[in-house]
Amino acid sequence: LAASEIQRSAVEDVQVPDGPIVLHVDVDVINSAELPGLLFPVPDGPSMFAVLEAIRRIIATGDVVALDLAFPWHPAPEYAESRAQLVRALVG
Repeated sequence: LAASEIQRSAVEDVQVPDGPIVLHVDVDVINSAELPGLLFPVPDGPSMFAVLEAIRRIIATGDVVALDLAFPWHPAPEYAESRAQLVRALVG
C-alpha cells in the first residue's frame, strides 16, 4: 500500500475525490468491542456509527459506481444478531 496511489486516512477524515468512485469497505475495521466475531478484529478501530456515516456521506455524492463490502467474521451463531444489525444498517 505504501507504494501505491491508494490513500489511507481515518474514517472521519476521508476525502471524497471527484469522478467515479469504487468504494470498498472491510467491516473488520470497526471497533471489535462493537462488532464481535470478526476474523481480523481492530481493538481501537472506528465506531460502527463513524463507518456507516462515512459510507453514507460518500454514497450521497452520487459518484459511487460500485460498492464492495467485505464481511470477514466467524460463522458462529452467537454473532448472528450483530451481523444482521450491521447488514440492516448498511442496506437500510
